[in-house]
Amino acid sequence: MKAHTKLTAALAATGLALAASSATAATTILSEDWQTPNVANKTQLDDTNTFAGWKFIQGNGNVFKLKDTPDNGIPGGAEGSANQVLQFEWAGSAAEYDTGHNWSATDSFNVSFNATELNWSNQSDRTVVLSLTETSRDGGGNLIGTTVWTKEYALPEYDSNHDGAAEDWSLAQTFTDTIDASLWGAGTPGSALTLEVGSTDSRGLYIDNIVLDLVPEPSTTALLGLGGLAQ
Repeated sequence: MKAHTKLTAALAATGLALAASSATAATTILSEDWQTPNVANKTQLDDTNTFAGWKFIQGNGNVFKLKDTPDNGIPGGAEGSANQVLQFEWAGSAAEYDTGHNWSATDSFNVSFNATELNWSNQSDRTVVLSLTETSRDGGGNLIGTTVWTKEYALPEYDSNHDGAAEDWSLAQTFTDTIDASLWGAGTPGSALTLEVGSTDSRGLYIDNIVLDLVPEPSTTALLGLGGLAQ
């Protein structure tokens, strides 16, 4: 009897571990650090496939550039070493990534990125805008789907604490968020999603290390198994 009890307890513990693992495991939909391919400093990115999966929009003559740490003190690596980052030079620009993920109302996402103001005209406010939009394009390739989620992230003022001269991104330059699809009031579940990255301000900023993870719900099977073992 005791042996049976111990075995049941051990199996229950195993089921608990499996259920916990199922509840916390995440699927990475996107992870972009702009390191590959290696491009020349200040390369202008337009509507090309320079980086796999990305579409670059230059609204109102805006440009995208990749820069290295020695130029303008870009953070993200050992001081003096190269770190390629995406630069938004003017408002109206956007970078789009078709995730291929078909969303459901039970989806939950974690998103994170690094960002900082440029060190010129630092009195101007800078704002990163992230959006998730259903992947539907017109004949010209323009994104026309329903935007189901969008949020603005104000960047800290460029000063001695946020000047990007240190070896890594500061805590103030690191942004994380959780996106709950059950709260979306628009869109059609089952539609694929495109991540849009942009800025609302007419001055420059850098953005790097964009990660979008899908966080699954606890597995129903695992939880049912745990309930059975506990009997």
